[in-house]
Amino acid sequence: MLTTAHQIDFDYPAEFFQNAQILWNDAGVQECFHRSNEYQLVDCAKYFLDTISEISKPNYVPSDQVS
Repeated sequence: MLTTAHQIDFDYPAEFFQNAQILWNDAGVQECFHRSNEYQLVDCAKYFLDTISEISKPNYVPSDQVS
């Protein structure tokens, strides 16, 4: 995945989204997130991980609209 993720037409496999959802739902990961003021984390991480089930849909189209 690391060698192809930079390609413009690269699509992440369903396994990527499934694993991201599992990790995000993990209590330990949530505890770490709540301490994210102690380390560098991109501002959009929570939005991305909260909406991963939508983003992973084959017909997902990004927009500027915030839900």
